[in-house]
Amino acid sequence: MPIPKKLRIEMSIDPFYCKCILTGKTNREVKIDWHHVFEYGGKQIQEKWAIVPVCERLHSPQGEVNSIHRNNTTKEYIKYLTLKRVSLEWLSEAYPKTDWEQLYNYLNNKYKNYKFMSENKKEKKKSKFKKCPNCKTETTMFLCPNCGKYIK
Repeated sequence: MPIPKKLRIEMSIDPFYCKCILTGKTNREVKIDWHHVFEYGGKQIQEKWAIVPVCERLHSPQGEVNSIHRNNTTKEYIKYLTLKRVSLEWLSEAYPKTDWEQLYNYLNNKYKNYKFMSENKKEKKKSKFKKCPNCKTETTMFLCPNCGKYIK
């Protein structure tokens, strides 16, 4: 179900919705999709708290292996991150048929120390540049081109 226009406008000016909740990449680096995290009564919850920004690659069913639609761990982790942003008391009043506290406790025990790892290994590579301890010049060589000192 598409997001209502009023809600889309509200989300588009909120800085939270310009950055992927999983990777931290901004809408300047990648295309950001908005993902409905929860359903209630067989329908997607059309409220701001229940929608999160996700990189297009992680939102697409044909995307990465750890895409929301292909990987239950990613799907559950997004639910955990979403529940951390909202009051469980309010949720219990607004949506009483779901035991939000039990769901949060389960996800918190499972994901409180979890770190999402992107498939893109290029992001994880260490920089080839080394910094000279003497003059602070960055270089890829073992000898600093400015001062001639050896760089470890």
